[in-house]
Amino acid sequence: HAYTARSHGLKVKSLGFIIAFILPLAFTEIDDEEFKKIPVKNRVTILASGPSANLLLSLIALYIASLIMSPTGIVILSVEENSLAYKYGLKPGDVILEINGEQADRLTLAKYVSNKTGLNLTLKILSNGVVKTLEIYKPENITKLGISFTMKPYDHVVEALGLDTAVALQLIILWLYVVNLGLSVVNSAPLFISDGGRIVYEVSKNKPIGHTVNILSLIILILAVAPLK
Repeated sequence: HAYTARSHGLKVKSLGFIIAFILPLAFTEIDDEEFKKIPVKNRVTILASGPSANLLLSLIALYIASLIMSPTGIVILSVEENSLAYKYGLKPGDVILEINGEQADRLTLAKYVSNKTGLNLTLKILSNGVVKTLEIYKPENITKLGISFTMKPYDHVVEALGLDTAVALQLIILWLYVVNLGLSVVNSAPLFISDGGRIVYEVSKNKPIGHTVNILSLIILILAVAPLK
């Protein structure tokens, strides 16, 4: 917002960051009187620059994540007490490489663990630098392994940074992707508090129309997040 406003000759009064509902948000305060005097096209460009920047940052984070995160290999982040994983000795930091001879990924794990029949699982895991095989029997009433996990970073990243550092970096980048993508979507939506809502007012040049669009969007949002009964 600030850069685009300055590029159109507007004065930026202040800018900074705030934490709202655990989300980091940036803000830019522009002189309202100067803002009202510039053409509508320029006002829309300034308002749209925020969501556009978030979308760009999310795409950059996603691209960086694709360079770090391998499509196969599951790194265990935590293990639920008394879960199937806990019972068979899996622990945080272990890497599941294969499941029943198939390369381990989210879909493969879900395919076997969510199966409602009892079955034997043969896991090839990397634990403390040693590759070993673990035999697990999954009862028919169990449909989860009891772990939180992320995909394993590529081997060359692990070799350069170590597993813990590589995983931490990967999680930070994925967090940046999710947060910026979410901010881009929410801030683009025609809601009273968003840049998208202000854009509706600027484009329509009619407050009743702007109010109507924003109210309808708010109703749709409430219906979308309201619990179903």
